[in-house]
Amino acid sequence: MKTYKSIENQIMYLRETKKITCGPNSPLILENIGYFNLINGYKTPFVQNKDRDGNHIYIPNTNIDALHKLYQFDRDLRMNMFYYITLVEDNIRAIFSNLFSSYLDAKDKKWDDSTLYCRNIDNFINNVKTALKDSKNQYVIHYRNKVDDIGDIPLWIVFKAIRFYDLIKFLAECPIQISKEIATRYGVTSNKNYSQKELRATLDWLRMVRNASAHGERTYFLKKEHPPNKLDILEEFPKSYKKMKNYSIFHSVIYLKYFLTPEKHNEMLTKFEKDVKILKEYMLKNILEPTFEKIRADLGLKKLEDISILRNISI
Repeated sequence: MKTYKSIENQIMYLRETKKITCGPNSPLILENIGYFNLINGYKTPFVQNKDRDGNHIYIPNTNIDALHKLYQFDRDLRMNMFYYITLVEDNIRAIFSNLFSSYLDAKDKKWDDSTLYCRNIDNFINNVKTALKDSKNQYVIHYRNKVDDIGDIPLWIVFKAIRFYDLIKFLAECPIQISKEIATRYGVTSNKNYSQKELRATLDWLRMVRNASAHGERTYFLKKEHPPNKLDILEEFPKSYKKMKNYSIFHSVIYLKYFLTPEKHNEMLTKFEKDVKILKEYMLKNILEPTFEKIRADLGLKKLEDISILRNISI
């Protein structure tokens, strides 16, 4: 069992055992962020190798300030991803709700009618209805008190109340013409055709990034294994992007191009590019180029110049 170490002992341990340089600001950094959050959370790109006992050997010139710089970069990235993805989430909820409500009205059906959907999702529908019954949201309670059956709660209220995960599930199983219309509106294409499958996959990855960001998880390093991506937007990039075996943060930056307005995406991309370049400049100045190259790769960026490719793509 590991024992508690004071800030002073943590500094001594980092200097003498880990060979990590500590400066005058190091005690305050460790006090405000915590040893585990900073060192354990962000040490990976600074690790060069392991010794015979399995202990990490750090890249020469590794220091607390550099770890802190990466922590700050990731914190800002996390906040930006959360902000822009929630904009997309709100927009998807509104557009999907309007299209599906119009469809239901024309068919004279309710959203909980299982015959509407591509597959049998009775268990899923029942889970959504249970969540609505138990919801403490005032707007749900208001409508719940006005109807005899949960299925009579308006769809726009349902889509406001449910999790993003459940919204994407509805999108995946709803009548094909609705999901195709949404893919068409956003320009999500694969092999020049509007792709419901890729629409769901991109939204699901953005959801995972949003959730990690909301819970303060390390963001720059996020990965998800996936089959080769067939989105047409990737045709603009070097072929290596379509061969990548994992979704990455840069995939999120690319996919947001579909869903944000050009102004908002350019705003987001400018922040991302600026922060990456500042981080690179800092690491190179501190003779930590191998560290930056690992971070760049973890972000899913083959080259920094690829950011400019994205900027020049029109959807």
